[in-house]
Amino acid sequence: MAGKKTSGAAGAWAKEQGAKAADSTPEAAEGGLRLKELIDMVSQGRSGAGKKTAREVTEAVLAEIGAALDRGDAVNLAGLGKFREVKRTEKSGGTLLTLKLKRSAPGKLKEAKEGVAQDDAPG
Repeated sequence: MAGKKTSGAAGAWAKEQGAKAADSTPEAAEGGLRLKELIDMVSQGRSGAGKKTAREVTEAVLAEIGAALDRGDAVNLAGLGKFREVKRTEKSGGTLLTLKLKRSAPGKLKEAKEGVAQDDAPG
């Protein structure tokens, strides 16, 4: 968020989200949120899932998002927004994607009232 100016409702929302992120991840890596920290936040935060389950689910979700982007699909996630690839550049270390993200309006994501949904199927 540093260096970017926002105004109005978007600015207030951005400040609120930044404050929430700062409060929940004081040890976050300087380069941004890393997979390990995301898994820790998922397991200790909203889901109530164990760390192993949180890791499996988080990695599966990220793999599906990556596959959607590889297919050229737009990704629309409540609480994050809608994003799509606008440019792809092949580099020696991998592929660089430039994404366009349209953030969801504040208040669109309903807070989870319970933990992770449970599968009722016998198994």
